[in-house]
Formats: sequence, C-alpha cells, structure tokens
Amino acid sequence: MQIKQDYYQVLGVAPSASMEEIHDAYRKVAFQFHPDRNQMTLITNQKMLEINEAYYTLSDPVKRRAYDIPLGYHTVVPKFKIGSTVRVSAHASPFNDHIGVVDQEPIRGNFRFWYMVKIVVNGLASVPRFAEEQLKGVDEEIPTANEKMPQINDTYSTLSDPFKQRASDILMGYQAAAPKFKRGSKVRVKTHTSPFYDHIGVVDQEPIKDSLRFWYMVKVMSNGLPVVVRFAEEQLDEIG
Repeated sequence: MQIKQDYYQVLGVAPSASMEEIHDAYRKVAFQFHPDRNQMTLITNQKMLEINEAYYTLSDPVKRRAYDIPLGYHTVVPKFKIGSTVRVSAHASPFNDHIGVVDQEPIRGNFRFWYMVKIVVNGLASVPRFAEEQLKGVDEEIPTANEKMPQINDTYSTLSDPFKQRASDILMGYQAAAPKFKRGSKVRVKTHTSPFYDHIGVVDQEPIKDSLRFWYMVKVMSNGLPVVVRFAEEQLDEIG
C-alpha cells in the first residue's frame, strides 16, 4: 500500500527527529488511534495503516535514509569527517558497538555516505566499510557502564600484553623510530616465560628492527657461563 502523506507528518515529528523521538511519537499516535479505543471504522483503520507504515519506514535507519533522499531531507554533506571517532551501530556486523576512527574521506553513493573506519581489536587493525546510518558519533551518546565494559576489557587485554601493545602502537603510529637500548646497554629480562627471567645482561649486538619491533641479542650469565639470548624490546627493562 502506498501512503501519500508525509511519514513525519503522520507521526507528528520533524524530519530531524531522533530515533527515540520517533519511537515516542509512534506510541502516542498509535495509542490515540488504536481500534481498541475507537470504533472500527474505515477512517480509523486507514489511520492505523498510515501510522504503522510510517513507523515501519522511519524506525529502520536504512529505509529512513532511502525515504529521506527523494524528499530532500538528506543532507548534502557527510555527517562524519576523516579522523572522526565513531561507534559502530550495526548488529549484523562483528564490529557492532566497537569504537573506531574514520580512516578516509567519506564517499557518497546514490542513497548514503560510506565510510572506511579503522578499528583495533586485540592489537590488530581492520578497516571495514559502513554506511552513515550504521555509525554514531561518540560525542552524541553517554555510554553506560555496561556499554563501556567491553571496550575497557578489550583495551586492557591489548595494553596489558607487551606484544599486543607493541603491535597496536605500531599500527596507530606510536612506535618509536629508534631502539630503546643500544649495544652495551645493561638490561634486565622481564618476561616471566623465559628461563632467564630477572637475569641481568648486556646488549651484545646492534638491535635489529623487523616490521613489528626491535630485537636484541643479550649476553647473560647462566651457571657461570655466558649465553647470548634474543629478546624483543618489550621483554627488557633498562638498568641505570
């Protein structure tokens, strides 16, 4: 059935109405015109059809955007810019409720703007594509404790693991360009899984940088004998 009346007028809201305002308006007008409160007439039946049709369209972000564009309600500029921090609001996406940063200038399609968003999960960065209606500006919302906990746990899991933290730092541009230790530096081994944990040694060679981190050959004494062992930078502490 095609409804000729403007959906926003049907619900009594402005085209700029938030999703919460649309939900509230629907409850009010549906209660007002519901057949249980009125005689079942052609007029009330038609009105309820209009209300349900309007709500069905405007309560779905994708359907709403497609409806807005031909009527001129769609803005001609993107809502987010490159560098904007956004939260994913797409339940079908594995990144739902994750926070990321718009990585490229948005691209305008026929019906919406599309964004490439960099999201870091467990120290690895992904850049998936999202429609504008699948994103929220983090400044637009005040997250509850339950909404913040997954983000807090994910952040802690990354930053509390030296390897994950270093991988995350590199992807975000935090990686230092120069090694922390030089040849001859005295260092202490701080990795619990190494048999040389808490041993003191000396960097025996110039550090080597790979795609993720600096590596050091460290001479340590074990049972009175010198042993040269390789360690990643985050496995060592400097001794002044």
